[in-house]
Amino acid sequence: MDVVSIEKTNELFRLIYDVKGRFTIHRITPEEAKYKLCKVRAVGTGPKSVPYL
Repeated sequence: MDVVSIEKTNELFRLIYDVKGRFTIHRITPEEAKYKLCKVRAVGTGPKSVPYL
């Protein structure tokens, strides 16, 4: 769950990995950008080479 910032517009987004294997973005506040949602312990690939955490 990475935080992406756009400096020109001062916008913050969280990059979220959905259940179908796609990345989506979600707009967040500067206060929300200060903490992490999870810690990755292992990364693997499932059927059809879809990565999972």
